[in-house]
Amino acid sequence: MYTIYKSPNNKYFFTLKAKNRQIILTSVMYETKRICSKQIQETVLSSLSDKNYQKERSHNGKYFFRLKSRTNEVIGFSEIFFSETGCETGIISVIENGVRAITIDSTGESMDTIHELY
Repeated sequence: MYTIYKSPNNKYFFTLKAKNRQIILTSVMYETKRICSKQIQETVLSSLSDKNYQKERSHNGKYFFRLKSRTNEVIGFSEIFFSETGCETGIISVIENGVRAITIDSTGESMDTIHELY
């Protein structure tokens, strides 16, 4: 399940949750809800290709991954994992859950009321 949120600084982001309701991906911030929504569509497409996942180690030696778009822009980040195997399992979860997920808008705003910054 994808959920769109509005941050205190009036930017938008989304999370992707697995069936067990654990957050498996948190997006970067977007200026408008419409762009955020479009990036969910991009996530569905980008999540299917292994080349779009970038595994990393944090400063404390734990693992996480970035999901990049087909144009090589960062879409979002995973949680922190204790092992590389856990990180790989997280990637598999994004692939499995991201394609079939519904989108929930928690902002309470209509898409029509969002001003675009193009």
